[in-house]
Amino acid sequence: MWIVFALGVSAFGGLLFARFRFPAGLLVGGIVAVSLLNIATDKVVAPTYLTTILQILSGTLIGSSFSKKDVLEIKKLLLPAVLLVTGMLLNNLLIGVVVAAVSSLDLTSALMGAIPGGVTESVIMADQLGANVPAVAVMQLSRLLFSLVLFPSLIKFLLRNDEPYNEHTAMQRVEVPHMSVPQRIFSTSIIGTVFGIAGSFIPFIPVPAMLASLVAVSVTNMFVFPTLFPRRFRQGAQIAAGVLVGSRVTPSTIAGLGELIVPISIMLFGFLVFHMAIAWLVSKTTRLHKGIAMFCMIPAGVSDIALVASEMHYQSPVIALLQMVRLLSCITIFPIVIKLFVLLVQ
Repeated sequence: MWIVFALGVSAFGGLLFARFRFPAGLLVGGIVAVSLLNIATDKVVAPTYLTTILQILSGTLIGSSFSKKDVLEIKKLLLPAVLLVTGMLLNNLLIGVVVAAVSSLDLTSALMGAIPGGVTESVIMADQLGANVPAVAVMQLSRLLFSLVLFPSLIKFLLRNDEPYNEHTAMQRVEVPHMSVPQRIFSTSIIGTVFGIAGSFIPFIPVPAMLASLVAVSVTNMFVFPTLFPRRFRQGAQIAAGVLVGSRVTPSTIAGLGELIVPISIMLFGFLVFHMAIAWLVSKTTRLHKGIAMFCMIPAGVSDIALVASEMHYQSPVIALLQMVRLLSCITIFPIVIKLFVLLVQ
């Protein structure tokens, strides 16, 4: 009963924050509400299967948005994509090492807190790798807020003397013969769930359920039929993630939040300096427009950045594609590298 009650509390807090248009409101509000509940009662315990459910939801959601057309387009952007991902990975390792050296955070938590991926996915991966989940969540939320608030203003300032870039492309309609919308949703859910559960038994791989469902749904979307997974399911994942994080928050956790000021400051400074430097390098070594490269390097939500870029007259499918590459890399490559890196260092 407590887990059901906690889910209700997370939903209430998330919807309240979302109502006031707080960035990542569902996740932040859920974490705050469940944290307060756990501090007051000390009875919120997230079941072990919740992590697997969250992995399957996230993997299915991301896989359903990755099409064959995206793969073909990414081939044309191979060099910029490789440079962007390599630069972000090196920056992640550098920030993690520095943060671990100057704070009480262990190396795994420092590295996971500095992953420039999705907040929900990063929290799930942190739990899987045995990191300090509340600390990672605070660092990830700080990174998201910082990215959405400061990066667009910085880019606007840096490009103030440049001509606005605008690229319009026509959307292609995809015909889905003999499949209704409910059938597509049901089929996508079954594929993601079956492969996610099977993948959860794979040893030695971080977030195996997420990776298995992501690959299965992506392949289905590209070669079998266009998959469909409603975005409201992501809202459910964020509410559940609020319970996962909030259940780890105790009075001692709150007392230790002051220790995260230095790690967060180092992380945000690293993102600000190195991500803009990487964007500049990519624009100089490839034909990618400088403004487009900068928007591709903002470590925030794919859809959020695409909307912000469009509002600032930098509308291009390249931004969404390379942002998707960033997100997929943070889920597939970064955790494996982090796990190996920690094993080598320690």
